[in-house]
Amino acid sequence: MCGIVGYIGNKQASPIVIDGLRRLEYRGYDSSGIAVLDPVGDLKFRKSTGKVSDLSASVAKSPMDGMLGLGHTRWATHGKPSENNAHPHTGHSGRVALVHNGIVENFIELKRELLDSGHVFSSETDTEVIAHLIEIGLDGGKSFEESFRETGKRLIGSQAIVATIAGEGSQIYAMRLGHSGGIVVCHNGEEGIVSSDLTAMVPMIKDSSMTGDVVYLESGEMAIVSATSVVYKGTSGELINKKSRRVTPEDVLVDKRGYRHFMLKEIMEQPQSVSNAISERIDFENGRITLSEINLDTSEIQSLNKVMLLGCGTSLHAAQVGRHLVESLSDLPAESESASEFRYRKHKVDTDTLYVSIAQSGETADTVAAMQEIRNQGGRLITICNVEGSQSTR
Repeated sequence: MCGIVGYIGNKQASPIVIDGLRRLEYRGYDSSGIAVLDPVGDLKFRKSTGKVSDLSASVAKSPMDGMLGLGHTRWATHGKPSENNAHPHTGHSGRVALVHNGIVENFIELKRELLDSGHVFSSETDTEVIAHLIEIGLDGGKSFEESFRETGKRLIGSQAIVATIAGEGSQIYAMRLGHSGGIVVCHNGEEGIVSSDLTAMVPMIKDSSMTGDVVYLESGEMAIVSATSVVYKGTSGELINKKSRRVTPEDVLVDKRGYRHFMLKEIMEQPQSVSNAISERIDFENGRITLSEINLDTSEIQSLNKVMLLGCGTSLHAAQVGRHLVESLSDLPAESESASEFRYRKHKVDTDTLYVSIAQSGETADTVAAMQEIRNQGGRLITICNVEGSQSTR
């Protein structure tokens, strides 16, 4: 999981992008980078290993001038943490800046094809392949939008891709393919932000007097963001209408609240988190539990013969604990499984089993893909998630 931020508007981009990367650092922290389109239309890159604070210090020493920027904080998958492997990446001519969350499952085949054509790579990442493919389209006389869309069609796997091109009047292009991470867009008519998560939207939704409309991209959708507008399209180029969601500062503000890191914050907040979760759902006086969000009637619940809990990382740990709680409280057999294993094995979904997905961000690609597989097979599915409005809850 990586963090993506893009800004275009009437303000200097680098401070806004770096602020967004700080807020997304929980998604990756082994390296980070930023690309800014300068006033004459050239792309300038800055990268750093380590935390976003190292990148911020570098930019502070030598500021980057421009009102369009892309940033990325990385959790390494292909290639070790290094400046060369840090995003944003570019292609053979340096005209493109691109950031990416996901795994290009056929990148070896694509890279071999590009190497055979004489392309030279500067990183070990699968992401750089995407930038080269886009530039091949540009070399063939295609527009950036067409090259961007056609490149997406060549990629196997789940991807969230955000890119721009050098030159005056450039725009930010974002595309979501499959279930890798998320892409959310916020625009107020004068500036726009594209990000992996709501937390990067703080510059546009700063205080209690402000609200904003955001749009989540679904698989197979793209956004073309300028300083004054956003256009949404499908990956075949057709215009689509997107429904926005109103958010407030409370939805976007996430910080460590004085703790040294987010893990310690989460540990110390467990008692309050449990209290918040059961508040207004448990009637201790009458011994009743009301879970209005679960759309299962009494007969459906009584017909269940098993519960399966799915998650990744610490959410899988929660599923493993939850398995024992379910068995002790319901007298039903329960299983816990890694969502990443579930999605790739041939599993026949049983309509008498209740599937429970568990997620923190609600954007974990393997968990979302497992949920989609359960839905496709007509299974009974509920989710436990920290973030309302995320992929897991939509």
